[in-house]
Amino acid sequence: VAALIKSSRPELRPRDLRDILYESSDDLGATGEDDVFGFGRVNSFQAVQLAATYCPKVYTENEPTDLLICEGQTLNIAFGIAAINPTYQWFRDGQMLASQTGPALSIPAAAPADEGFYTLEVTTDCRVESIAGTMVLVNELVAIASQPASILVEPGQDAVFTITTTGDVNEYLWFHNDIALPGEIFSTLTIPSVSEDNAGAYFCWVIGFCGDLETSDQAFLTLGSPGDCLPDTNNDGVLTPTDFTAWINAFNNNLPECDQNGNGSCTPTDFTAWIANFNAGCP
Repeated sequence: VAALIKSSRPELRPRDLRDILYESSDDLGATGEDDVFGFGRVNSFQAVQLAATYCPKVYTENEPTDLLICEGQTLNIAFGIAAINPTYQWFRDGQMLASQTGPALSIPAAAPADEGFYTLEVTTDCRVESIAGTMVLVNELVAIASQPASILVEPGQDAVFTITTTGDVNEYLWFHNDIALPGEIFSTLTIPSVSEDNAGAYFCWVIGFCGDLETSDQAFLTLGSPGDCLPDTNNDGVLTPTDFTAWINAFNNNLPECDQNGNGSCTPTDFTAWIANFNAGCP
């Protein structure tokens, strides 16, 4: 019977022939039995009649699974469609993707905007079928939106550094003078009751879920009173480029004005601190 059907419908696949025989067979079993699991008998006449108008089914070889990828990676979705004379159209959240008309979807350098629920519509000569979809999530790479700012704090007061970011952040890691601070893994770093040991340079690592890493600019914690203006190294009451020359003189002669990070010593790191203090301005 299968050979007879195949001769009249050569485009049919073995699984199509099987379906025709199943669907046209006689059920001889007790209540609840079906053609697939037994007690059925091939009905040649009904099989040949059904074959004349039979519409081949669309089969999916791969079960859809949800995907989590990183921004910049290639998004690939393939359901392994088996169909006769098919055309394809992909959709995201119900919206047609005009450029995606193949059996597999591929988006190079995926972005957060590519997140969504993807479905595939398969059209054959006799049917239109929508394939169960796949949910795609894209982890956005991290970026620093605002840097931590240098601060001047009186001894015994609390110091606070804050960083703001975009993207999917896994954790933060703060450093003081290039030494990691255990447990400081949030966007805000609070240092209670500061002393000279806390003075110096601070920066933060921002670590994304994709393993991406951004490093903040250095920010300086300087000890002093709010009225102090550390970068005014020539003490003329205003900040001008001449204060740079004055700081060089203070550095060369180990003068008190050299200490710009409040650690009690005069080192090359005070130059970086002077620049940060100068850019931050004074009250």
